[in-house]
Amino acid sequence: PISNGTQFLSTYWPARRVGKAALYQAAGYEIVRHFYEMLRTSLDDLPAASVPVGFELRPVQPEHWRAIWDANEETFRDHWGYTQLGNADYERLLARADFDPSLWRVAWHTASNQVAGVAINVIPAAENSEYQRRRGLVENLSVGRPWRNRGLGRALLVASLSALRDRGQTEAGLSVDAQNISGALRLYEGVGFKQVDHSMFFTKPLEMQ
Repeated sequence: PISNGTQFLSTYWPARRVGKAALYQAAGYEIVRHFYEMLRTSLDDLPAASVPVGFELRPVQPEHWRAIWDANEETFRDHWGYTQLGNADYERLLARADFDPSLWRVAWHTASNQVAGVAINVIPAAENSEYQRRRGLVENLSVGRPWRNRGLGRALLVASLSALRDRGQTEAGLSVDAQNISGALRLYEGVGFKQVDHSMFFTKPLEMQ
């Protein structure tokens, strides 16, 4: 990574690798970010969450796929470590084996007819078969800047869990930046997700010779 013209070496390790973490810290690396893998082990007891006034969830149509993807990408510009994605990345999304927009939940701002919030959900069939489980994933959850702090993220998350349950899944997982600026960790914990794994991102300034 490069910050303010300074180049850094970086690495990413599970927190459970205590010895490895200590080795990197001894070599001058600092922990700059924490990430959690989170799991909701049941989808039978979902909390109530209504869509705020002025928004509506609409079925995802093919003609809206790109607008939805663009809105999600624009929102993630605010997040730490953001890397701009382009047309090739969008095409890779469409080509994925688990690409299923019927699982997505998208909120539209009715007055402006703009995409206000996006939940991109998937069912990783091959992985579920390998591990003998029925786990859906909330891969991306985003709310645009003008529409935050109104309960829209919670409504999208609960709607996503309901969609995964209706498709036969019994649990749901997601990943989160623990220092996310929009308070995503609190949102997920408030809807019943629990931390099941913890990883850390280390950096060290690169000394130029």
